[in-house]
Amino acid sequence: SYDISKRMFVRVLGDNFLAYTCASLTSSFITATMCTPVDLMKTRIMNQEVVNGRPAMYSGVVDCFRKTVKAEGVASLWRGFLPNWLRMAPWSFVFWLSYEKLRRTFGFSSF
Repeated sequence: SYDISKRMFVRVLGDNFLAYTCASLTSSFITATMCTPVDLMKTRIMNQEVVNGRPAMYSGVVDCFRKTVKAEGVASLWRGFLPNWLRMAPWSFVFWLSYEKLRRTFGFSSF
């Protein structure tokens, strides 16, 4: 997602710090959007009560997904999106801007 975002922003803003910043934030937004439902399922499965050595509420990921959507609606899959994105955005920013600086320092092309 970073490469696609970067190409779009470089076309509009030029090959500079601002384009890399926008691309890294867009990339982290897309990542948070895709990963939040998976993180929610993982957290619910891990935190469920175990009775007699068996899970009390969910038998697996698909069961957890079905029960969550049925009880709380599709939008509930993105519960916790903002904290997820706020966690990913700084990492993405530092990583991609460091990458771009190193790429330029060592003379590698952009695409």
